[in-house]
Amino acid sequence: MKNTVTHAERINDIYDRYHRPEFLTIDPLMVVHRYKESSTLPEIALVSALFSYGRVSQIILAIEKIIAGTDSLSSLFFDTLARENSSLILPDFKYRFHTAGDLTILFHVLADIRSDFGSLTHFTSEIFRKADSGEVLFQLFAEEFKSRANSYRQFDSGYFDWLFPSPSGGSPCKRIAMFFRWMVRQDDGIDLGVWPFIPTSYLTIPVDTHVGRVAKLYGLTTKNSASWKMAVEITTNLMMLDPVDPVKYDFSLCRAGMLE
Repeated sequence: MKNTVTHAERINDIYDRYHRPEFLTIDPLMVVHRYKESSTLPEIALVSALFSYGRVSQIILAIEKIIAGTDSLSSLFFDTLARENSSLILPDFKYRFHTAGDLTILFHVLADIRSDFGSLTHFTSEIFRKADSGEVLFQLFAEEFKSRANSYRQFDSGYFDWLFPSPSGGSPCKRIAMFFRWMVRQDDGIDLGVWPFIPTSYLTIPVDTHVGRVAKLYGLTTKNSASWKMAVEITTNLMMLDPVDPVKYDFSLCRAGMLE
């Protein structure tokens, strides 16, 4: 893509300027970094990513409230939950259109996954073995969570499935894509690098308003609205700049969109 080559120097300048830990202060990943030594880091990261929509300051407050009210999403919290009868967790919780019911379903599904597989990491490893691309991985991951949620639909506010969009529906899957970026990319002071069993080639850039606007400005996409096709197009064009790890540009492009 001609424009990508034309703007390559500018895109790399943005990366050099913003791909720095000091810019984590305006990112939900800041909260996750506090729990890097936790045995439930993947679970903490997933919950944090799924509720990362809206204003950053409000996202961080919501995530901190969730973690504080669940013993830091500890192994004991999930193990106890797996043995107990279903009951509403954090009954006063509400963030945008999600309620305590959606959280309760998510926690119970994670507890069931840990009971069946030992951890979210082992669960994802099993799904990865069935996936021949990142698109299939995201699809299977989302479908498994929604399927397991059927056992707890009595808590559903009507918006639980919104937490797990699928590429097949055309969604850019921003929050799931962001979660996998956090987990898969190397620990470079930004991402966590705890799932090296998934290659970075399986990642797709998480498209939000900020990334979409900057990508359009620098010729990384021809699409006008966020979609799975836009995410794939941006990722494909970024491969011209880094064929192995194109999604490394996500954090910096998002910061540029927010701050410039």
